[in-house]
Amino acid sequence: MGTTSFFNKKMNHFPSGWMLLLAFFLLGTFLSFSQTTIWSENFNSYANDTQNGTATGPSSSSWTTNGGNNLSVRNNSLRGRNLDAERTWQVNPIDITGYDYISFSMDTWVDDPNDMENGSDYMIGEYRVDGGSWQQFVNASGSNSDPLNSSYGFGFSSTANSTVEIRVRMDNDNNNEQYFIDNATVEGISGICNGEVDFEFYDSSPSGSTVDNIPTSGYLGSGTYTSFDVDALQNQEDPGDTDNFSIRYTGFIQIDTQGSYTFYTTSDDGSKLYIDGAQVVNNDGAHGSQERSGTLASCGPILLCCCLPRPRLPSKTTLTSCHSTSVTLYSVSSSRRHQTVIA
Repeated sequence: MGTTSFFNKKMNHFPSGWMLLLAFFLLGTFLSFSQTTIWSENFNSYANDTQNGTATGPSSSSWTTNGGNNLSVRNNSLRGRNLDAERTWQVNPIDITGYDYISFSMDTWVDDPNDMENGSDYMIGEYRVDGGSWQQFVNASGSNSDPLNSSYGFGFSSTANSTVEIRVRMDNDNNNEQYFIDNATVEGISGICNGEVDFEFYDSSPSGSTVDNIPTSGYLGSGTYTSFDVDALQNQEDPGDTDNFSIRYTGFIQIDTQGSYTFYTTSDDGSKLYIDGAQVVNNDGAHGSQERSGTLASCGPILLCCCLPRPRLPSKTTLTSCHSTSVTLYSVSSSRRHQTVIA
């Protein structure tokens, strides 16, 4: 969850304007959202040598294998042994309608890395959305030099999507060469981006010319709003009093692709931006209009911070190694002498 705070106070050395302080507190935890396990398979309910089944959950689609007993359930997990050719564990389409974000995870291991051979042995995990192209999330032999991790997964924004399919392709050629899969889970998160932010409006100015001292209780008004327009919200909550007020906004943003993200604030007077509890931009204090920025190196794919209707992205948003559509957080607010831009 994310929080954005504004402070506006009339100053003697700015006779024609206002002092503006902003703080943006953006948190990336999933736990306070609506998260649902929509598909789950731990293979515990099957007898040994079972080659197909149906997962549990509200989107409980079936799964199949094509390797006979060599790719089947063994002791409450799925085992692939002495396959002699590529075999596949295939999960049929899982309904993901109505969720904003989908994540998948599964546990993996081999019986003995010393038995696995690079080049001829492999486990390849893939997924596709709405029947599109397959995307790879694991490719390893499981040998000592090319080991399998204990778990693998992927995640993606799913607001406009209907189904996800998962498959794991594997090959080995000896009874001692064994791949295992267990605890495969698909989770859906909903209720994140709904075109508005929460706010708390305070009819006061904090001490010390810093947003750090904006109160956390005793607000004049609270609710939801569809932008960071300071003037409009101030006029709604406390019309006629433009000298002393503070605003804290709270919301979410969705980042689908890992990369380096640079966030900017431009403010007169101060602003701060926090992401997941860590300060990213420090533009605090009493000053004229100025821009400051901060970069998150290697973030995403995650659900993060503030989501608003998106007619455009601010020109100052910098995206590296990611899609231009992956950031949906922006704001533009103006109050005569100042403009505030958050990217």
